[in-house]
Amino acid sequence: MKIHICAGHHDNPLHRKRLQNWLNNFNEKAGKPELIAVEAHEVLFQVVIRNQRNQFVELARKDDVLQKIDRVLLKKLARAISYEADTHAGVFMSEVNTVWLDNVRRDFNTVCDPCTMATRYLTRCRSAVLDAQLELTPYLREHQLFEAIDVVFGKEVEKTQIETEAGSIGSYDRDRAWMTLLQDFVAGSGPSDYGIVIVGFNHAQNKPDYVRYLLSKGGHDCEVHSLSNPNNS
Repeated sequence: MKIHICAGHHDNPLHRKRLQNWLNNFNEKAGKPELIAVEAHEVLFQVVIRNQRNQFVELARKDDVLQKIDRVLLKKLARAISYEADTHAGVFMSEVNTVWLDNVRRDFNTVCDPCTMATRYLTRCRSAVLDAQLELTPYLREHQLFEAIDVVFGKEVEKTQIETEAGSIGSYDRDRAWMTLLQDFVAGSGPSDYGIVIVGFNHAQNKPDYVRYLLSKGGHDCEVHSLSNPNNS
């Protein structure tokens, strides 16, 4: 199977926009994939994280900095929370077989509390706006805000990658579990079939025990599309 891996920063509104554009372009050229695997937990997303998006908008409207942002733009920011889960929704003509990779994950409460995602996201967006010294007026352009946040989130990812390579954080257990889950879906597929995997940057590295490496080792042709690349916009 041909696997297209879209790799981006979690909760990054610019990367959500680029992913949406990439999926639209891909749909026009190739149509519906055999599967879309997303780095998200189905029940947590449907029950908790969707509501966190609404909560972010309400919190932002009370924040002394972010309240100056237009409500429509705030809603676009909110949709970036766990965007991997549903950016593909509505892109394809018929329903796509969705593989919820983090359904195999059991450590959410020890890694992060999903019920605090809105609060943490607000803090990060607020810092990005202040660092970029953006003038928050009704005329603020979407790309100005998204690019400012992208810079801050990019620095966070670089720090995480350094810590991961140093061995201070990170575990490959999740990637191995993802691969076990994916094997059930890709079994019997042919070279003309294709799937899409939407994950964070680390998992798209061609290094032992990351899911990209494991898929390639399993005989699948993997192509990585970095959402840091402005060509995916």
